[in-house]
Amino acid sequence: PPPPPFFLMIRPPPLSTLFPYTTLFRSPQKEELYDTELIAIVNADEGIKKQDDVISYSQSLLGTLNVKYETTGLEDAKRGIENGKYSAYMILPGTFSEAVESINGTPQKAVLEYAIAPNLTQDAQAKAIYSVGNAYTTLNNGISELYLSSVLTEVHKVQDAAGNIKENDVRDLKALGEVSGDDL
Repeated sequence: PPPPPFFLMIRPPPLSTLFPYTTLFRSPQKEELYDTELIAIVNADEGIKKQDDVISYSQSLLGTLNVKYETTGLEDAKRGIENGKYSAYMILPGTFSEAVESINGTPQKAVLEYAIAPNLTQDAQAKAIYSVGNAYTTLNNGISELYLSSVLTEVHKVQDAAGNIKENDVRDLKALGEVSGDDL
């Protein structure tokens, strides 16, 4: 079966929760605008336990990103978009690996949240939006590749089992051919 068309969902948090004071206490002076391409990734993924190992799909997929990023905690990411260190941040939820693994059963969505820094130059803001979209697409493609790899692994297991079945059938047919009517 084909993978669900939209496995990842990206949702910005409401601005009122990020900056509740910004609309109430605006200073009359012009705010400083920042120009940075660095985005923060908050990897809250707890991974999943498989046998004796903990597998973190987010950790392996982060290596495929082709944007400037660094991993950090949520508070540091929030401070970073306020002080110009980061142009944006993305949060990979604690259930990210669980959602990726669910593709073999009942698929669950992994909801990624993000925020764009409010004090960016127009060019930096466009780059930040592009970087977040690019990261989202790369993660989604990585999940699709994991799904395809999982399907192909299952196909290979079936192929190997088919070879064993054929060998068993040949052995059984040979044994039956050696049986004569007198042996019954």
